[in-house]
Order: sequence, then C-alpha cells, then structure tokens
Amino acid sequence: LYALAWNERWSLHADLHQFMRQSRFDDAYSAFTLVPYGITGSSTSLGQELDLYAEGRIRDGFWLEFGGALFLSGSAMPTDEDQIWLFASLGLSF
Repeated sequence: LYALAWNERWSLHADLHQFMRQSRFDDAYSAFTLVPYGITGSSTSLGQELDLYAEGRIRDGFWLEFGGALFLSGSAMPTDEDQIWLFASLGLSF
C-alpha cells in the first residue's frame, strides 16, 4: 500500500494485492454471476491486482474517489484473461 497526500484535499494511492486459494480444494467465484469456476489442480495462485486511485474532498461532507485496477490472472484460474476495471464513487455525509 502506498499513499501520497497531494494537497490538503486530495491523495493518490497505489495498492498491490495477491489472491491465493487457501488450499487446492478451494474454488473461486465469478464476480458477475457468483458461479464457481470449478478450479482443479495444485496451483493456489488466483492472481495479482494493482489499484491506482485518487481520493478527494470536494466540500465538507462530499468526496470523490476514482481510479483503475489491473488484474493479472494467476495459474490456478481456468482462463488466462487479464482484466482492467475502472471505478468512481461519490460520498456524502451529514
């Protein structure tokens, strides 16, 4: 995890994640359908993910977060499809 306070309202972040099965008997589920992949074999590596994003306070009680993620498929995954995700969220508190 890395964070840089750009100024008093904005910060930039970089997070690196490693996803593993707990054992070779575990499975993983699709993020869209929640259907299990049916993973077999001895490899436990599901993949790595790099997140790059910015967080900013627009006004008191209102903030914005946006960025992207790169997921590199691991050797345990049945398909060798890397993924790119873009995201944005708005927050409001009273």
